[in-house]
Amino acid sequence: MKIDTPTIADLTNMQHTHTNVVNGGLLGSVPFQIGEADVSGNYELDATLYKDWIIGEVTDATIINLNNTVNGDAGMIEVIMDGTGGYAVEFGIMFTKQMGERVLDTAAGKDNIISWRKVGESNIIYTIAQIEA
Repeated sequence: MKIDTPTIADLTNMQHTHTNVVNGGLLGSVPFQIGEADVSGNYELDATLYKDWIIGEVTDATIINLNNTVNGDAGMIEVIMDGTGGYAVEFGIMFTKQMGERVLDTAAGKDNIISWRKVGESNIIYTIAQIEA
């Protein structure tokens, strides 16, 4: 059986039409929650219910913060740059230890994935990779 990979539009539509919540995403549909910028342009991602996030289009300089994590939590954050790109994207202070030397590709239209795991009380260890079409 072949399973098609959903597009961002599919994920957005599914996210808004399903309401059953479990850890890591929406029950039986989307494994990622859509992140939205706050009034300052930053992303405050809450790991209480969701561990996996999509930041659909970064449109300006921003900081990505991950809040309410506990020891053992793990997830992914997909970060997609808009058609202009080139913005400064930083991680909040809760991201303490990067594994590997990759950086976010902030060029126009680039798609990045950050895998993260909370270790102990204060460390979020993370890696960065690019998603190729």
